[in-house]
Amino acid sequence: MYVTLDLGIPDILHDGPKNSSEIAVLTGVVNPDDITRWLRAAESFGYYEYDIKSSKWRNTKLSNLLRASHPTSMAYSLRHSKMQLFDAYDSAISALKTGQNAFEISHDGRSFFQYLKENPENNSVFNAAMALLTRLSLPLREDYNWGKECNRIIDIGGGNGQFLTDIISLHSNLNGIVFDQDHVVEAGESNLKKNHPHLLSKIAFRAGSMFELETYPKFEDGDCISLKHLLQDWSDETAMTILQNIKRNMEGIKSKLLVVERVLKEHYDNPSNYVVDLTMMLVTNHGRLRTNLEWSSLLSKSGFSIQKLVHTRATQSIIVAIASKDSS
Repeated sequence: MYVTLDLGIPDILHDGPKNSSEIAVLTGVVNPDDITRWLRAAESFGYYEYDIKSSKWRNTKLSNLLRASHPTSMAYSLRHSKMQLFDAYDSAISALKTGQNAFEISHDGRSFFQYLKENPENNSVFNAAMALLTRLSLPLREDYNWGKECNRIIDIGGGNGQFLTDIISLHSNLNGIVFDQDHVVEAGESNLKKNHPHLLSKIAFRAGSMFELETYPKFEDGDCISLKHLLQDWSDETAMTILQNIKRNMEGIKSKLLVVERVLKEHYDNPSNYVVDLTMMLVTNHGRLRTNLEWSSLLSKSGFSIQKLVHTRATQSIIVAIASKDSS
């Protein structure tokens, strides 16, 4: 599947069925029979379909999802897995026996986010994969009344702004700020100008670090501070640092915290949640998915009280919290 994806075959077949010789020419593959063998293997899993009468290959519903131009294309998500996660899983045993980080073992000591910063192409693939996950989680914008509960949204670690784009497209009364690292913000601004120019007056980007209090945008009354898929990347200690910085910025302001994350069941949860949890173990510095009890403990220690837990039709829930009055 990955080989046929990297050869661009899903996009080639979108233009119409083709035989192996035609595909070989368009992909630069020397031997057409090699194309047949790869596609035959992928066909057994439901990707691509061979028509005996015409001797041509065509896309199936599954391989169609691998087209780069498909609205919910899985191409970037799969490339992210192949380029950035496979090596970490290969190093899992070494990591378990040494206590080191699996990703760092397989990438010469570089952390995941350092690696992305140093490799713009991989960073682009990662951001595109995260944007896809956001688009696949559209119920998040519908199952919580963002337009009523928020005057403005500040999305901490908001990447290319896809989450804010989806919410503000539905709740037109809102404005928002994406707060992320400088190289991420630069790509996000470019993406917004190119793909959503009508939202340029509604969404702003602010470069900074969630670990540096002075770089945060100024919070205002009615703000919703969103953290989507962010705290899962960090240990409890580091997550507390981020949360405490947010709480300091909330002082004297009537705002709320919205943590958008998977809430893990201790046992017998959706298998994909445990896979994500293991990926956090291998790729991040002690990141993890958390149970309801663990979220409650982390937020309480960071100076927040949970108001409610909003279950959505997506895999994530929305934890609504406010700063505790009796905490320092």
